Amino acid sequence: MAGTNDGKEEFMFHLGFAAFFLIFIILGWFTDMIELSSFSMIVAIALFFTNIYMFLKSRKEDKEKTPS
Repeated sequence: MAGTNDGKEEFMFHLGFAAFFLIFIILGWFTDMIELSSFSMIVAIALFFTNIYMFLKSRKEDKEKTPS
């Protein structure tokens, strides 16, 4: 049904940002395209794991909301 929020957008939001930070880390680590400092690498890793955690948390909350 149009206009309903079934939570799928939230899943993709967290996974999209996690993928962005993973690509950012890989490009910074293995190429000279992005020059990462130690601080920016730590922040990118922290944000990657934060987005994975938020994805798992929102998926768990969605399962609890929907009756099986």
